[in-house]
Amino acid sequence: MRPNHAGDGDGDYEPVVKQLVADGFTVTVLYWAHASREPREAATAFHALNPCIADLALH
Repeated sequence: MRPNHAGDGDGDYEPVVKQLVADGFTVTVLYWAHASREPREAATAFHALNPCIADLALH
């Protein structure tokens, strides 16, 4: 199965993330380290964007 990636930290997305995982999808949440606990725990993986701030900044 092909991985799907959802990026957000809002707890409102927890039901969607849980459903995708239950349906067999791999869900990776990409957000700042202060992302809400719910989608972080519901996802297959979580990666904080904080270490990437220099790469994400407008130059």
